[in-house]
Amino acid sequence: MTAIENELLAALRALEAAVQQVAAGQPADLAERFARIESLAARLGPETPRDLRHYLAMRSYQKARLWLERAAARSAAPEA
Repeated sequence: MTAIENELLAALRALEAAVQQVAAGQPADLAERFARIESLAARLGPETPRDLRHYLAMRSYQKARLWLERAAARSAAPEA
């Protein structure tokens, strides 16, 4: 995974945590989280897989997070 993809995964996880805070009645700045995700998504290069670009463009952030988590697991797995 690229550095931007790693930052994006962290930002998506932070968004999910912020949404849980709001659901629990605690304040959280969701607009800031969305802005960070959009900023990172804009920095992704043309080599970024189509599925990930699609999820981000459609704001399917949970799908994007899951895609990135699978990619991180694949890159962390030892090669056979």
